[in-house]
Amino acid sequence: MLRPARSRRSAHGSEYLKQAAERGADTQRLVFLDGVRGLAAIAVLLYHFTLGGAFPIARMGYFAVDLFFCLSGFILARTYQRRLSEGMPASQFMLRRFIRLYPLYFAGLAIGFVALCLKSAANETDYSAADLFGALRNNLIFLPWFNDRTIVTFGYRARGALFPENVAAWSLFFELAVNIVFAYCASLGRKYLVALVAASLLAYLAYMMTFGAQPGWAASNFWGGAPRVLYGFFAGVAVHEALRHREGALGELKISRASGLFQALALSVLLIWLFSQPFILAYPLGLLLAPFIVLVGARIEVGGGPARFCSLLGWLSYPLYCLHWPIFSLVTTLANARGDSTASPFVIGVALLATLVAAVCLTLWFEEPTRRMLSALLLRRAGGVSSEADVAAR
Repeated sequence: MLRPARSRRSAHGSEYLKQAAERGADTQRLVFLDGVRGLAAIAVLLYHFTLGGAFPIARMGYFAVDLFFCLSGFILARTYQRRLSEGMPASQFMLRRFIRLYPLYFAGLAIGFVALCLKSAANETDYSAADLFGALRNNLIFLPWFNDRTIVTFGYRARGALFPENVAAWSLFFELAVNIVFAYCASLGRKYLVALVAASLLAYLAYMMTFGAQPGWAASNFWGGAPRVLYGFFAGVAVHEALRHREGALGELKISRASGLFQALALSVLLIWLFSQPFILAYPLGLLLAPFIVLVGARIEVGGGPARFCSLLGWLSYPLYCLHWPIFSLVTTLANARGDSTASPFVIGVALLATLVAAVCLTLWFEEPTRRMLSALLLRRAGGVSSEADVAAR
């Protein structure tokens, strides 16, 4: 989410929402896309939390990850493409991405490690002590840990998780990997960009037809994550290029608030419909629609209450994504120890509440202060400007 460089967020929610609404008028902000990102994070959370129950919600919630990649490509291209083309070092760009992603990633890793140790003690995983610390060693530096071990999570056995403390973190690894590619290909010509998007989509569809959907998170499907992230991210970059070359400044593309509200509602209904689909064939449709969703969402202008709500959703999106898996893992492990069903509405409700509280508290009192400190220490030392206006897609 974009914020003015000298803005200081109040710890009081009402004051924060007021500031968020004021920032929504800034041409640098795409407030509705904040809401899209928040809705996607909620879909992932509901998908994972209800996966092992009798009534799963957001059964295609995994599509949200592909939407995240597309949003990331669009927003990072809009924020950094010109700077990278004009000589911004790739190392400085990657340092900014690290500062944006790592604090909450670390918090999720710490919570997940505690949960994994408890699972090991309760025989809910076949990890040895050496496995636990080997995984932690790799994951602490954003590297996957290849293995064939199993973890009982969300009501089923997951084998070979690359980030066992926080299985959802696989997408952050691929996010950083594609960011490196983007740093060196920021000025990719339109023909090459279209070719890359088309080739990666075909490769991903071929992988899914051969090995199944949702690759990238485990050792057995790791390589499927490469075309998945390449397609999503560079489809977002292509959307940015299409808007930039066709119309010029994005500010000229805004839809009026009256028609924008209607389009925002229609797009939200489309997203909810996609996330709720139980049919695997709906997933390729979602992949094709993801760039369209970003394209339309980038043009929608909202204000007042809807803008504040979208800003809040965007602010919560990355914390919810980073923390929901380890917190649910911890809550369900404790529930198992008490003999409670991990699929019970009570346990799911406790996990939802704990995730929301942790997301707000850790963002306000850990993530944001840590980001300011790292920006001051690392970016200035690297010759960059410490600015809260640098965007991350999550």
